[in-house]
Amino acid sequence: MTKSFAQFSARARVVDLLGRQQIADVPTALGELFKNAIDAGASSVRLDLWPEFGCLSASDNGLGMRKEEDLLQRWMVLATESKHGPPSSDWTLYATEKQEQGLQKKAFGEKGIGRLAMALLGTGTLVWTRWGKGSEMQRTLLLVPWTVFKHSGLTLDQIRLPMLSLDRDATTDDALRLVDELEEWFQVDLLQSVQVTPGLKAEVETDFLAFRRALSAPLKFPSTMGTSFTVLGTSDIVSSHFDGWLVKTDLFSDETSKDSEGRESYLAFSNKFLPHRTRLDISLYESGREYSLAEENFWIPEDFDLVDHCIDAVIDTNGFVRATVRVGNEVHHHESQLSVLPKRARPPGKLRFKLGYVEGDKQNSILHQEDWVLYAKRLEKFGGFFVYMDDIRVQPYGRANEDFLEFEKRRSLNAGRYFFSHRRMFGGLFLSGDDNAALVEKAGREGFQQTGAYRGMVFWLRAFFVELSDTYFGRKADRLDKMERAEERRRRQREEREAEEKRHYDNELNRSRQRLDSEVSKFNVQYEKFAHFLRTVGDHATDNQQAQLRLLVEDLRSCYEHLWDGFVLAPPSFYTPDPRQAEVIDSYLHKKQTKDDEARKLLTSASEKLGTLIRSTQSNEEKEASQDSLLKAHRQRIEAFLHDAAKPSIIASRNLPNSILRQVRSFVGDLSTSTDTLLEKGGDEGRYNVSLEERMAREHRLAQEFAELHFGNLTKFLNSLANGDDSLLDIHDLREEIRAGRERESRLLELAQLGLVIESVDHDYHAMLGNIDNAIELVRQNLPKERIGILESLITGVEHLDERLQFWDPLVRRSGSSLGVLTGEDIRNFIQGVMDHHSRQQVRMEYTPKFLRCSISDVKRSSFLGAVHNIVMNAGYWCTKNTQEGAVRFSMHEEGIIISDSGPGVTDRDRRQVFEPGFSRRPLGRGLGLFIARSTLTGFGFGLRLLDVPASGALPGANFLITLSSRN
Repeated sequence: MTKSFAQFSARARVVDLLGRQQIADVPTALGELFKNAIDAGASSVRLDLWPEFGCLSASDNGLGMRKEEDLLQRWMVLATESKHGPPSSDWTLYATEKQEQGLQKKAFGEKGIGRLAMALLGTGTLVWTRWGKGSEMQRTLLLVPWTVFKHSGLTLDQIRLPMLSLDRDATTDDALRLVDELEEWFQVDLLQSVQVTPGLKAEVETDFLAFRRALSAPLKFPSTMGTSFTVLGTSDIVSSHFDGWLVKTDLFSDETSKDSEGRESYLAFSNKFLPHRTRLDISLYESGREYSLAEENFWIPEDFDLVDHCIDAVIDTNGFVRATVRVGNEVHHHESQLSVLPKRARPPGKLRFKLGYVEGDKQNSILHQEDWVLYAKRLEKFGGFFVYMDDIRVQPYGRANEDFLEFEKRRSLNAGRYFFSHRRMFGGLFLSGDDNAALVEKAGREGFQQTGAYRGMVFWLRAFFVELSDTYFGRKADRLDKMERAEERRRRQREEREAEEKRHYDNELNRSRQRLDSEVSKFNVQYEKFAHFLRTVGDHATDNQQAQLRLLVEDLRSCYEHLWDGFVLAPPSFYTPDPRQAEVIDSYLHKKQTKDDEARKLLTSASEKLGTLIRSTQSNEEKEASQDSLLKAHRQRIEAFLHDAAKPSIIASRNLPNSILRQVRSFVGDLSTSTDTLLEKGGDEGRYNVSLEERMAREHRLAQEFAELHFGNLTKFLNSLANGDDSLLDIHDLREEIRAGRERESRLLELAQLGLVIESVDHDYHAMLGNIDNAIELVRQNLPKERIGILESLITGVEHLDERLQFWDPLVRRSGSSLGVLTGEDIRNFIQGVMDHHSRQQVRMEYTPKFLRCSISDVKRSSFLGAVHNIVMNAGYWCTKNTQEGAVRFSMHEEGIIISDSGPGVTDRDRRQVFEPGFSRRPLGRGLGLFIARSTLTGFGFGLRLLDVPASGALPGANFLITLSSRN
């Protein structure tokens, strides 16, 4: 058996494959040049661009390269091992102390192929490198034509690259000499020995013209140590990269660079987020003029302290996190253990990151308006989560389209919970070649290889950001500053909404006040038409005349309904008018109630007269059918009215029309039940007249109130939701109840304090009264007889004052807290005593004989009399509201005592809340009188309620029943 061997060989086009075809864009290619400069000990690099000559030069101040040891044996060798391990002492002979320190760090160009990235930038590269000092300096000039490497038939050893060793600084003539030598080699040696395609031949010959054109630029060949890479015949992607932003004077103007980055690729190359971390200064010149990169607009460490939020964290190799989290102005020290890594992931080493965050909504930001706007612009330009290895950026992390931690993906699932947005943050992840050696960059320098360490890094970072969102920032977080700002925003929105509703109510109130007299006048005119026609007809009417009377009653009923349609009712619950406006509202509401009562009585009278006229000509069945027909038509009108009232709600939400219409139909269907519970049913003779009109009037009012309360609030709610007002998610009714509860608490506290003050004053009063009596007696003994009359007048005044105050004594003195018997006469004497002269003139107090004879045993006089006083004061106010005189009557009921008045009564709308603390229709009223009265009476076994209809023998206004039979 014959033994044989095989071996790889390399074609020249491997250079093209590893370089031009593998590097993504200009920033990545230039980044490779910058990394090589750092590996050479450079602290600065200068870029010179001459777009008119197709030339780009990058010059660094590193150690440079020796001809044999560095340029030929290392730089010209692909995938060299030269950057593994510490640099040789021979090469670093002339290095400064700072360069020595930098060279101790892990090299960036360890793969030995980054230099090939220059093939993406242009068709040729002129290398000018200097090493050493004085007589030991080595100067080398080398020309690399990248297009030649495209030829698939060539091997690497067939390509000859022209090179010069100089004992002086290079010149443009030296560079042109290399171009001539290259062209001669290509035309004479290569084309004679190798079959080159016509296309490649033409392309290379064009390159020679481009080389000479580029070398006509005013190039400078530095004489100090370092290396200059001059790209000849720059490609279109170079001009596309620079043209979009290099000519812009406004940093934040729109840029048209075809690359994903412009100036940020230079500003973000070195780590500027942590203090004193810049490893390479980059300057840029265009056609000999220095171009400002506006570095002052990029991020600096102080920015973390100024923005809304800041996270500074370290994740150790076991996934344990220690972090400082600043949320607004609150600082939290956070420690946690992250989840165990999944199967195909492994620890990436220690991870340290720091980022600043600016709220997307100005309303949630702690920044001033102008600062927030500026930071928003900077984020739009330079925002992102960057990654640095030994303080040098790893691309493409940090670019707008490189959201490798999937911030935006999570936000698309639940923006409320997953708080962080990739474009609202700045800062990044700061890795170390020693701590994170398992993280390896791809050959094309576009991120890390998808190793287990990379998967572990991504897994832990994503998990930690979710944890941060849930703990401090997102919807699940109990975040004080967020809640405070949200509450402040809701408060402003509520105040704006309430102010608008107040303005709307005031406007509607003025319109309603102006319209009320007009509608009342129309009603009265219509009634006169009916009354006149009825007088003309007399007691006997023909069928035609009866039909005309029915039409007149229908018209009269329609006019009555107009007294409710379109009129504003009570103000919103949050509306606290000033005294003048409260008086206006109160006068309007009572005037409207009075006019409505008068009109309803006239309508009922007209209906009754019509019923009397036609009663003799109709059977009971016909009368019932007629009544049912009227009710049916009436409810059809109500349904039509509610349909109109529901339209804004339907428009506000197309998804609710069926539900809303069902509520309308349900309301109409429930009318008979709701009204029958309030009205007494008449017999066959009475169903058509009084009971029927009262029923229809009440149903119309209920429909009006239902429309305003239900559809009005529903429309506001839906419109607010449609406008994005998330404050309604706090539940409007609950908020109003809390606010009302706070107001009630405040008022009750004031009342309690007032009670303590009165009790204290009462104690002091009686002590002082005793002193006055003693003093008067001493004065009497020493006063001349002719002056005794003056003293008697003083005594009379004091006795009168004492007599007046004694009426209040049972209400405040603890000595009167024992149980006893209280008669109707006692109550009358108390009421008469506490009413002043003006009240007695306006309010006529009436007491039925049965009431005066009543006797209540085991009663606490002070409590009972205080409750009675509150009820009487309330009744006295309303019965004289719109009249010069009123009446309040005490009478008896089978369940207890009735206190009634001659006022307008309590509207259906107010019945549900008349005993609620804080509810009042009186200007500046505290709304505590009836609440305290019922609470006091209930506490001692009595009851207090408002009757639905006046009791027998009582006045027609509000009827309050103090139930005595409810005591155990």
